[in-house]
Amino acid sequence: DDGVYYRLNGRTNQQMPHNYSHYEDFLRNKDKLSIEIACCGTTIPYLIIHGAKDTSVDPSNGEKIANWTGGSYVLLPTSAHTFGASQPWTQKELPLELKEACTEILRFFNTRT
Repeated sequence: DDGVYYRLNGRTNQQMPHNYSHYEDFLRNKDKLSIEIACCGTTIPYLIIHGAKDTSVDPSNGEKIANWTGGSYVLLPTSAHTFGASQPWTQKELPLELKEACTEILRFFNTRT
């Protein structure tokens, strides 16, 4: 009714505003803002790492991006959206899930040199 829709951010518990004008802008610029179109047009090697327990972004979206880019897709079975990390990080060691993601990143780069 007032042109704003509020959606709860599950991590921060903030009510995030989504203006109707943003939706109208998206419709006007759909091709420029399409993730699928951008991905299908790339020749850059991609690595998509996703947590199987991600409740913020469904893992199937990471798989779609990997398919669209022809990239590599790694699904970490015990990881969620932040790979076990949070801000500020005060520990001396990275969380196991983030270490796992870093290992996959190094493997990806090492196969390209």
